[in-house]
Amino acid sequence: MRSLVRDASLAIAIIITIQTARAESDDKFWEKQFSRRSPAANTSYVPPTYRPQSSPQARPTLVPETKDPVGNLVLEPVPATVQIPGKVVVIFVNLQQFALYENGTISVHDGKSLIGPVSTGSPGYATPITDSKKGPHSVGLRQVDYKSNTYPEPDGGAPMPYAQFFRDDGIAMHAGFVDLSSRTRRLNHGLSHGCVRLIPSQAKVLYERNADRSIKVIVVRTVEELKTNWEQGYYARLAQQPTPIPPVFQGQVPSVPAAQMPKPQ
Repeated sequence: MRSLVRDASLAIAIIITIQTARAESDDKFWEKQFSRRSPAANTSYVPPTYRPQSSPQARPTLVPETKDPVGNLVLEPVPATVQIPGKVVVIFVNLQQFALYENGTISVHDGKSLIGPVSTGSPGYATPITDSKKGPHSVGLRQVDYKSNTYPEPDGGAPMPYAQFFRDDGIAMHAGFVDLSSRTRRLNHGLSHGCVRLIPSQAKVLYERNADRSIKVIVVRTVEELKTNWEQGYYARLAQQPTPIPPVFQGQVPSVPAAQMPKPQ
């Protein structure tokens, strides 16, 4: 009986040894086949010992795209009209969208409303909200082919096409990578170091529309904030202010030459 068990154990050990040798032989065979492939075919190979290293401090360097993103573009509703004079770009941070208003209505380009997606500042680099007590921003430096002096760190050089700086702390609107997927997932956060990224075609249109530097910029969190802080706040106060009288006319009636007096009917 003991000899039978011993023989069975020996047989099992032999079978395992043969299978292991065959498996090792197969592995070596496929390794040889893989090593014979061209380098281009090896780009997707990940060694079994590879372990991705994650660093919470690491920030990806995102190169602005040269073409508009492909795919369905779903936008959230924004006010069709506002009580705001002139031309103003409104950045809605919570919606991750912008809209260009001209004299109270959304501007149109090539038959399409000038509203679109944006990517604002990422956590820790939030795009500053405009102070309604100080008024909207004016655009200062404008440059078609501007390159960052700071990012990527430490030497800069990141492309910022159609850059329009509207704050003196280096915040600009410019063409860049806009994360459409995060908007679809309702994450409502940006990707930049504070700038407002637009898809290239719309960044170009805004740049061309602002050749005379007449466009103002307002950054708000929500649509409601635009109404309360600006339509009912800043611009409402401006409308209520009386028109100042020139100093030369204060306390006296301006004289009119007799030749300019209206003739009696």
